[in-house]
Amino acid sequence: CNYYSPETNLSAGIMLRPFFPYSKDAESAYEDFIQGMKSNLSDYNPELINDVGEKALWNDQLGQLTFFQGKQMVIVSIMQKGKTPEEKLGFCKKIAQALIDKEILK
Repeated sequence: CNYYSPETNLSAGIMLRPFFPYSKDAESAYEDFIQGMKSNLSDYNPELINDVGEKALWNDQLGQLTFFQGKQMVIVSIMQKGKTPEEKLGFCKKIAQALIDKEILK
C-alpha cells in the first residue's frame, strides 16, 4: 500500500509479507533479511530498533523501518524532503505501533 501527497511531497508505504514457512521465527527471518539486503546493497548498515515488534531495524538511507511480528515481516517507509532522520523514524514507528495494536499481524 502506498500513499503520496503532492501538497506535502510525502510518500509513504506499508508492505506486509509473511515469512513463514521460509523462516521458522522472527529471529531467523530477521537474520535472513539482513543477509539478503547485505548481498544486494554492499553499504547496507541498518540500526537495530528495540521498541518495535519482535525484531526491528531502521535504514535511514532507504527511509525504511522493517519489523517482524508474529509470522509477518512489515516494511514501513517514508520519503519527504526536509524531514530529519528522527522525524522519519518517528513517523514509521507510529504506523508500526498502530499495526501492532490492531493485532492483525499474527
